[in-house]
Amino acid sequence: MISYILVYLIYIKMTEFHVKTYEFLDSRRSNFVLRLQIGEILKADYGLYTWPCAVVLAQFVIHGRDKILNKSIVELGAGTGLAGLVAAKCGAALVTLTDHMDCQDGLLNLQNTIVRQGVSNANVCGLNWGHFTSELLNIRGADIILAADCFYSSKDFEPVLVTVANLIDANKSAEFWCTYQIRR
Repeated sequence: MISYILVYLIYIKMTEFHVKTYEFLDSRRSNFVLRLQIGEILKADYGLYTWPCAVVLAQFVIHGRDKILNKSIVELGAGTGLAGLVAAKCGAALVTLTDHMDCQDGLLNLQNTIVRQGVSNANVCGLNWGHFTSELLNIRGADIILAADCFYSSKDFEPVLVTVANLIDANKSAEFWCTYQIRR
């Protein structure tokens, strides 16, 4: 099934699909290096491209990895899943990578990336911001909520915040780690 997913993605996006290697260092420990291979589509319009905010959030996760250890993590609008996969590699108990339910190519790419990384503590969930679905109810209780550039469009502000509020309502000590690029 997994090899079928990769073949399917390459077939539908043919020359646009590639795997990019990201390398993260921890300035506090010179011997800590984390490398991840992330599937991307260069001409993607949202979720199948690793945006700069995802790289910044991933580096922040590396820096705060002591807080990630044995925690439940949810990444909203995961896209290529970079920040969430860094959390998984840094010892999170469980990482749930979410993206829009209608973005089947993106969800398949996330599944394939999990397999490529050999990560057993991550899963993928279709989730539409602001909708109170069974998927949202199943991921409640996260300790840390990650979101890289989910405030790209002002129309998404309220649905993202409603989703975050719902997740925090289930765990009052949850933290929301978010990166956002100001665009003009």
